[in-house]
Amino acid sequence: VYAIYEEQTGSIWIGSAAGLNCLSGGRLESFTKDNGLPNNSIRGITQDRGGRLWIGSDDGMIWHHLGTAFQAYNRQYGLSDNSVTSVCEDREGNLWVGTYSGLNRFRDGWFFPELNNEGFPYDKVNAIFEDRDGNLWIASNEGLIQLTPKRFLPYDIRRGFSHNNTVSVLEDRGGNLWVGTWGGGLNEITEESIVVYYA
Repeated sequence: VYAIYEEQTGSIWIGSAAGLNCLSGGRLESFTKDNGLPNNSIRGITQDRGGRLWIGSDDGMIWHHLGTAFQAYNRQYGLSDNSVTSVCEDREGNLWVGTYSGLNRFRDGWFFPELNNEGFPYDKVNAIFEDRDGNLWIASNEGLIQLTPKRFLPYDIRRGFSHNNTVSVLEDRGGNLWVGTWGGGLNEITEESIVVYYA
């Protein structure tokens, strides 16, 4: 057994090398590749605030919710490695996924790699834990890492952008970002403001 998780209804989910099990009301239900589970080797389980189960396997992330079929996410969705070792949702609603090739954050249907201070992926992630202050603790092959996550900050018309549909981005030597939009011209993001240029 690699993982045990109690979901919001009180059911207990158990992940092992031979499949996934759910203990509910004294009844044990088993899931394997024979009845719809994408992969039998389960290493991590968590439930997000919307009630969806996220299950780490040796062949990617598996998503499950209220009687729906199991859905798999793999490297095609940005996951750094299909061998998922751990999964954790933080208080901001970010889903963190540890793999054999580093740490990923899931947002809006896509996995984003989390890099260290030198700009490289973390080594194999074995466990993820969030403390009471909102810090993430990452147990990895290169030691224990304390991570204070940066929040995703959307730039859109509410923040002064000319258009929400952005199609290109480039950083200049001064550190300013230049963002091309579909129908809204060019936007320059500096430390102080957003400047819009129209043709």
